[in-house]
Amino acid sequence: MQLECRYWLIASGNLKNIGTSRNRNRHAPDDTDSDAEELGADCDGSSISAVSDTSEGSSASAAADTSDQSWGSQGYNPDNPNRKLTPKRTPEQKWARLFNTILLAMCMAYKATFPNHSPTYPFEPADHKCLHWQWSLQFCNVSILDVTNIQKPDIVLLNHDVQPKDWGHILTCVEITESDLGTDHSIPLFNSVITKGYLMMREQPWRRFIVLFSLAVNHLHAHYMDHSGLIITHPILITANPTHLVNMLNTMSLGNSKVYGMDPTMHMCNESCEDMQCKVGDQAISWIEDKQRQKLLIISMLWRSQGLLSHGNICYHIRDKDGVKYTLKDCWVDEAKKDHEEKVLEIVQGIPNVVTLIAAWDVEYEGESDSTLHIRNHHSKLSPSFCCKYH
Repeated sequence: MQLECRYWLIASGNLKNIGTSRNRNRHAPDDTDSDAEELGADCDGSSISAVSDTSEGSSASAAADTSDQSWGSQGYNPDNPNRKLTPKRTPEQKWARLFNTILLAMCMAYKATFPNHSPTYPFEPADHKCLHWQWSLQFCNVSILDVTNIQKPDIVLLNHDVQPKDWGHILTCVEITESDLGTDHSIPLFNSVITKGYLMMREQPWRRFIVLFSLAVNHLHAHYMDHSGLIITHPILITANPTHLVNMLNTMSLGNSKVYGMDPTMHMCNESCEDMQCKVGDQAISWIEDKQRQKLLIISMLWRSQGLLSHGNICYHIRDKDGVKYTLKDCWVDEAKKDHEEKVLEIVQGIPNVVTLIAAWDVEYEGESDSTLHIRNHHSKLSPSFCCKYH
């Protein structure tokens, strides 16, 4: 059985709404620790700097903040004339410093080749040369505000220009543990990664998939999640294969937005959009393409489902170029049921107080109907319980 993602456009109620349903894979982020790195990149390539982060993500003193560390976690520094204790770095601080150091070095090299491919950068280039990503510890000790769940991801990748930050801004995260995930899937890390992936997809329904990572006893795992389920890769020992870690960091930090599973037929605006000349006006929050590739302005998000599997429905209040307002439904569905809702709406067409179907279409990705099978087509082995969903 396969699931397909489609749009439905329907006219309803006082808004003359058009509800559009489309079966598609959704086309539709400082650091509390002072050792977190903030990377500032000059778009002209004139400078890139790594400085310490404050709790609000702004550049500040490079001195370490020991307010959240106990006396026993600090060590004696014989070179300090005042004989003050030097704080020990936590594993998360060490890893974040390494990630941002690699990002800094690769950004400088990346500018020389952008936007061309090279053996070092074989992936599709970033959407623009001026990158704003940062591996941040902002939520390592302070949970992300959420009314349903309290989670503290260890290291997150986000846009440091966007304020404030929540699950709707995180691109990926890396969880770190000294437990062996390969021998015990009951450890807290396993469920923690799944929960964080769900929260990211819930707040970013325009992402076709989510990829998170874990470092368990120096073994790197990728955790892939979409509307058909979860895939965990075999572990890679990064001490024996350090290039695999660098490749992961390069792909996630320097690659095109497609590596984050972003739906290319829609765009959600944030504070950095002005740099990319994304103009949607004061009355819109984003845009989405219709069947004819015309942009429809998204005025607001009316409703979204809370589930991950077998769900993914979201309704937008939209406006076309003529100013006519509609309701657009974006959903992931089984192939056998992808036309069910539009057929029902066609049958009840004209009945008072019932929405009017205007248009329905499949979401396409690279010329094909978008589906979880399309996303996973490079994965040679699928679970017997795999159920393909179409967008």
